[in-house]
Amino acid sequence: MEERFSFHTANGDILRAGMHQPSHSPHGDLLPRGGAGEKQREMISLARSLTERGILALRCDFRYVGDASGKFADFTYGGEVENLRATYGFMQRRLPR
Repeated sequence: MEERFSFHTANGDILRAGMHQPSHSPHGDLLPRGGAGEKQREMISLARSLTERGILALRCDFRYVGDASGKFADFTYGGEVENLRATYGFMQRRLPR
């Protein structure tokens, strides 16, 4: 099962994510899609495979990719780190304790 979410980076960009969550998941994995090279279909397949193994998988479009907001000018290494921090923080809040 996939749930769709949106959350903000520190600078206010909106990132879009799909979370694939098994019934019991003490662990999680981030699957960021930071560039046009990654195929959405392949990321979904990987997320489903992880979920079948009991691992929560969060697929995320980083800024300026897919459904996320942001400008191409912000597509930098620093911007990617900020996206990863926001995504990791979101996932930590969603993991079962």
